[in-house]
Amino acid sequence: MIQRIFDVGVRRLFSGARQGQPLITGLGAALTVLAWLRKRRVDEELLFKRELKAGESLRIAFLRGEVVSDESGGSG
Repeated sequence: MIQRIFDVGVRRLFSGARQGQPLITGLGAALTVLAWLRKRRVDEELLFKRELKAGESLRIAFLRGEVVSDESGGSG
């Protein structure tokens, strides 16, 4: 669906520019930008994912620059 909105937006953008209709051009540009923004959403908070086996442990260190600010340990 996002790809379809992007395609329609690009078509409207160029057809409006070709016909000299700024309203259609603006609508096409808005649809194109909206679809592009929705398509590039990424969950940037998840950096690493791993399932732990029974008895396996994990050490997590939170880094701020070069200094370790907090450490916590966990076990599966």
